Amino acid sequence: MGAEYYNFLQTFLIKPEDPDFEFYAGQYEETEAFAYYVKLADGLKQEEKTTLFVSYKHMVSFEWEDPEFMDRLMREYARYEPYLKKALT
Repeated sequence: MGAEYYNFLQTFLIKPEDPDFEFYAGQYEETEAFAYYVKLADGLKQEEKTTLFVSYKHMVSFEWEDPEFMDRLMREYARYEPYLKKALT
């Protein structure tokens, strides 16, 4: 679970066809698809902040290796939360 979540954070792209592209891209002066959570994490590190906000909309639109990932996460979040946090370190 943690490894797949880490993969999401590393590979999720905000693309120009995303209806919210201008909002996200404007924060980073991007004009093409970019790895949003990588940029966000870099900014948090520079600002010495520790809370990463992840969009549910992004998670449900992502093509997970395990098609049951989101269902399991929703049903048993408390069980998987430690693995998700560990994926961030």
